[in-house]
Amino acid sequence: MNQTLITLLFEIKRHKGRFYIFTLIGLIVPTLLGLLPYLINPDTLPKTFNNYAISLLTYIDFIIIFGSCFFFSGIISEEFQSKTYLILFPKINKLKLIIRKILGNLLLFIIVLSIYFTFNAILGLIFFQQLTIEFLFSYIFCIFYGITVSTFILLISSLMRSVSSLVVISVLILLSVLI
Repeated sequence: MNQTLITLLFEIKRHKGRFYIFTLIGLIVPTLLGLLPYLINPDTLPKTFNNYAISLLTYIDFIIIFGSCFFFSGIISEEFQSKTYLILFPKINKLKLIIRKILGNLLLFIIVLSIYFTFNAILGLIFFQQLTIEFLFSYIFCIFYGITVSTFILLISSLMRSVSSLVVISVLILLSVLI
């Protein structure tokens, strides 16, 4: 089997618990914010799909920040923390290994964001029987924003040795910029 595929599958298996947690969060948040209040009181439903989508996407920033921190914080700093960068056998190019780890975690992260947007699209179709192009653009922008935040966390990860301090500092920096 190809080494790239082996590394990708290993990263996916390694982070499947995080994937399940963030997928669950990605389903609970729209349910609590976009389904239950409008089922309880249908008069509060926004008039247009775009207003409804805006109300559902207010918390996507937090999902992206915490998801990026938990998926990408350990890629480089774990190598230093557990000293696996000193292993000589088997011969493997460390740059290729890190790129494969990044791609595996990015795949999981994009799937979580896609599930979040798909669930919101289903709710939009249920309530308004339509989707707009702006919703698709917000999905694409969300993917790019997630990649940007993940890249920032990888940059900080290369400067720090401890994963836990990296998560705390990254969350504080990103939340202070967000707020």
